[in-house]
Amino acid sequence: MEPAVLNLTYNGQCGDLPDDVAFDLSTAEIIEMAEEALRAGSFLGIDADEEATLQGFKVERYPAKDGTPNRLVCRPSVPFGL
Repeated sequence: MEPAVLNLTYNGQCGDLPDDVAFDLSTAEIIEMAEEALRAGSFLGIDADEEATLQGFKVERYPAKDGTPNRLVCRPSVPFGL
């Protein structure tokens, strides 16, 4: 397993999970994990939302480079983005 930082942008807030996740998880697995963590209040910097749904969210993958860790970014789909 290659570790990665999971970042989420939700409801005007942005934060990371404190523990690494596997970089090679499927998009569906990442979104499900992020949704469960958001409901539990596990993202640093994001208020818990027990009724959160991340339906329609996208996942961007950024491989490690120049000393930065692998990153997974889960964010809302927007008309000018992916």
